[in-house]
Amino acid sequence: MRQRCVVTLACALGATPGAPAFAVDASTIGQPDKVSAFRATRGELPDTLVSYVATHAESRLLDRATYPAAHEVSAQTMIELLCGTKQPGYEEVWREQNGLTGAFDMQSPMGEQVYALNWPACFYISDKPGEFVVQPNRLLSSKFVERIGRAGSAREMQQYFQRADVNQVRPGETVPLSFSTQPVTFTPKGDRADFEREVVALAVKPDGVSITAAMKVSAKPKLADEIVTAVSDAGVALPDCVGSAAPFDPARIRQVLSLLSRDYKKPRSPVTVAVLDNGFSAAHLKDGELAFASKFPKRLFLLSERENGGNEELESPVPISDSVSLESVISLADVKAPRSVAGHGTHVTGLVIGGPWMDPVSSLFAINDQESWLHLRIIPLSAGTRQVSRMALNEAIFRVGLGKPQIVNMSVRYGSTQDLRLNKVISDNREILFVVAAGNDARDVNSRLGNDTAFVPASLGGDKNENVISVAAENGNGFLTPFSNYSDSRVDIAALGCNVESSLDGEQVEMLSGTSQATALVSFAATLLARHGLSAVGIKRRLLTSGDLLEGVLRFDNGNLRTLPMTDKSRPQIYSRSRINLEKALMFHQDYLRIRVKDGGSGDTSKKEVELLGDLQVQGAIDCGVETDGQHVFALKRSASGGLWCFRHDQLTPFLASPGEDFRLVVEVRSELKVPAGEVSRYKKGQTFEVAMADLQEFIRSDTYMRGF
Repeated sequence: MRQRCVVTLACALGATPGAPAFAVDASTIGQPDKVSAFRATRGELPDTLVSYVATHAESRLLDRATYPAAHEVSAQTMIELLCGTKQPGYEEVWREQNGLTGAFDMQSPMGEQVYALNWPACFYISDKPGEFVVQPNRLLSSKFVERIGRAGSAREMQQYFQRADVNQVRPGETVPLSFSTQPVTFTPKGDRADFEREVVALAVKPDGVSITAAMKVSAKPKLADEIVTAVSDAGVALPDCVGSAAPFDPARIRQVLSLLSRDYKKPRSPVTVAVLDNGFSAAHLKDGELAFASKFPKRLFLLSERENGGNEELESPVPISDSVSLESVISLADVKAPRSVAGHGTHVTGLVIGGPWMDPVSSLFAINDQESWLHLRIIPLSAGTRQVSRMALNEAIFRVGLGKPQIVNMSVRYGSTQDLRLNKVISDNREILFVVAAGNDARDVNSRLGNDTAFVPASLGGDKNENVISVAAENGNGFLTPFSNYSDSRVDIAALGCNVESSLDGEQVEMLSGTSQATALVSFAATLLARHGLSAVGIKRRLLTSGDLLEGVLRFDNGNLRTLPMTDKSRPQIYSRSRINLEKALMFHQDYLRIRVKDGGSGDTSKKEVELLGDLQVQGAIDCGVETDGQHVFALKRSASGGLWCFRHDQLTPFLASPGEDFRLVVEVRSELKVPAGEVSRYKKGQTFEVAMADLQEFIRSDTYMRGF
């Protein structure tokens, strides 16, 4: 019978002329000679193939410093992290290599034993089902290629999509998705050519079925994985970024944190933040120890344990081949890239700890003179360059999954529309908050029209994942920048992304513009909330409901910058329709109220705004997208156009609201905020009054109240 072998050049198995050979989304640029890249093209692989790869490719060992939470997972979970699914033949090789009997418990946490076990190499296959909404000019055949890496026959596609009419689907229809795969890299123990020939031979079923089990990845991707760098690599000001605004009032932030220390008595938690970027340039080795620049206190960093008296390290090196590893610490002088690119990871890290506005940072994060409650983990994806290694990305996500940081800051764009490892770690770790940059391409991150592809991880926020915040850039005055990406369903919130000050080298303050800078500021806010015990889901909910409604968008028209104010009828380009307000976000321990009241005596009709903390009682119905009990409203905000925007308990995107006749709002005052010096508080503690709807500007329920739903 006829057999069809795996090809090693860019030609497709069973592909029609002109069709894509395979959807190679992993970057293979600069792939070392000793590494082989393959991709499974079937949901089930022959056990002979799985066993051969597990036996003849290098396995891995885990260390506690790099994977501190590995001891908490079971062997079954570890195999799923490494391989996606449990593949036939893999467990047998794993048991044999480690001398384990059949009595070994695969379901219980492994404890410290995990660090003594070998973990063989494997293909990556996910059996997690999904759905796909058919887009115009996007055939199911292209989705098939994207999911498993090769073209499929009509019969295969019918089985995969569970329908006979695969060529007659219409835009808007939803079709089910079966398994999916991703390219993986192997380091053969022996000769690379011999290894690849044997994998090719074993990838073909012995009965001559023409569906191969794996194919070699040898084509460069259309889009490479890369850091979302600053909009201007030259480090110059952009025409759409005029002036330099502060993202928050540092004095007010310190005051609010002081109030929290006084009024919020729940235990504080240490916080680990993983920064996945292109390295860190504000430290250098001196006599075997790391010396840090002045703006980055050493005690903020989670250092890797020394081995055998070796040099101190920020992070254990990230391998990208059998002989090449990435170090966290880089020197700007050694990187052949613009300074604004090479120092990107350092600039971002500076903003994650509050930037120059919170300088010096030592008191903010200090437990005592020697200890910090913040632990920064710097995981490099490249050595100061824009383009990153997919091997480094995969390893970084693996470290996140087995490191359990509270927050992950990601300024990266995958060249793929899917990343199975990232999706799995996100879905399996709801306690981890992923804060990701929307990107600087001035487009919808979730668009699939024409030749567009959704951006990952930017398109994983919004209503897609409750523990992912995708961040756009605004200009400091509430206007979305022309360069910022957006999406009304997947980009959650905006933050300052114009002329943002931080350091590229740890000493000199320099300005960069981009969604990476905005993302880091959101991570800073998330860090302060995590310190006070808010969960990943709670942090996202708090940041989105406590933000300020956007004022509008900026657009270039024939070279001229135009301001387009947001009206209540404007289509939102951001899921929460808001930009971050750190001060209000931190006042999570009580209900927040902002109203307009008469400013003077009986003859004075002018009004001023007053901010209060207290306990709200909300009664009656309100139209909030649907008729809603007022007790189910988390926030209500008045726009510049006068409309009320309502955040329901089951949605983090607001709806234009219309209160019913029975809608009532009563507040018991705890304290009045921002009372001018020399003036007496208008409202006393314990005072209760009903708020006139005409005076209401905003209310936000406390985190305690929100957690009740």
